[in-house]
Order: sequence, then C-alpha cells, then structure tokens
Amino acid sequence: MTTGGVKCFNAHTVAIELDAQTSSRLLERVQRSNAPMTMAFSQCGEECAVEVQLQSADAQVLQLCPPASGRFNDILPSTCLEVQFALDGQAYFFTSSTLVCNEDCMQIGRPTNLHTWQRRRFMRASIAKSTAVKIMDLDMPGQLIGEGAMLNVSQDGLACRLGRDVADRIDIDERIGVEFEIGDERIALAVDGRVKSKTAGGSPNTIIVGICFNHDPLNQEARKILRQHLNE
Repeated sequence: MTTGGVKCFNAHTVAIELDAQTSSRLLERVQRSNAPMTMAFSQCGEECAVEVQLQSADAQVLQLCPPASGRFNDILPSTCLEVQFALDGQAYFFTSSTLVCNEDCMQIGRPTNLHTWQRRRFMRASIAKSTAVKIMDLDMPGQLIGEGAMLNVSQDGLACRLGRDVADRIDIDERIGVEFEIGDERIALAVDGRVKSKTAGGSPNTIIVGICFNHDPLNQEARKILRQHLNE
C-alpha cells in the first residue's frame, strides 16, 4: 500500500495527489479556458450536481459563476462539495466546502492539492468479491466505527471507500483496527494500522481512506497470508 500522496482506487488505478504548484497552475488553466466544473453535494438528503465555471481565485477562495440556469439554488454555507473537471482529457478532482452562497455568487475554499487518476503497471492481492471492510475502535474492543467497500489491499495496507459520515469519525494518523476477507477462500483477517490518507471518493459523500498496517508481532500472521496471495 503506498501512501504519501498515492491512494488506491482499484487493482489498476490510483488517485495521485498533485503538488501545490501543479495544482495552482491547473486551476489557472481552468479559469482561463472557462472549462466546466461539476460540483456534487448532498442537499436535504438528496444527491445533487451542478455545472459551474471558475470566475476568479485568490490564495484562500475560489469564486464560481452560476450554473447554466443562472442561479445557485440556495446551497447552504459549509456544504461539503466534491468538484471535478477535465483538461486535455485528464480528469481532476478535489473536495471543498461553501463559504458564501447566494443566487448570483458562490465562494468555496481553495484546495492546496488537486488529485487525478492514474493507471499503474502492477497488481495487488486479490480480494473476495463484494468484500466489505470493518473499521474498528481499538480503544473499545469489539466496537464498530463503520463499514466500507474494500478497493485494494497489499501486505502493507489497504484502501477502502467509506461514507463521509464514517470517514469523519477517524483522523489522519489515528490507530484503528480493520477486518476483511481475502481470496476466493474468503479468509478472514483482522489487523491494526494507521489512517494515512483521505481523499474524495469520486461520488457524493464518499471518501477513499488509505490505511497503513502496523509492523508489529500482532500483524505478522495476517501480513504473511497477504504475501501469499499477492499476484505476480
């Protein structure tokens, strides 16, 4: 499992965190080219998406033009947003939240880093079909924090897609337990690790969480099994 800006999406794709300078240049290009941006969010229990354009930007704020309808539809302040756009056929995305919103203007927080998807040339251990991962509270044995969908796993860690409500309950570098099954035999494993990354999950109200397994004696057997299931 790679960390430090790389998040797994599936067996062949990872989400790469771009550096701040590259991210800034891309936002400048979006503004100059008037490229459309799709903004997804949840409003009153409904999943919504609108197409907007970047009007201006400073060090902290992005100001958006209204959608094609001409008005923003009463999007509440502090609404969590997942924003996506494309340049030269390459998709980029980031998470943010609304700062100011009225019928004619919306300001959202400017992200330091954008993300993009990339193909990779190596494989990870296969996971059981429809495998769920359980996130456990190590301070309260047996206490379930929440469940998510397993995306990828290796002997060093895993990536999973969690609902935002679950992801918000765990912090970067927090020590947690994870339980999941691997392989066609559905071998059950339980390991502990630390949260190393959280990034937009590509659909409203989902977050991809990267977890790095702790290298301690309690995890040795599980990591041995994972090594045995690694694909060449």
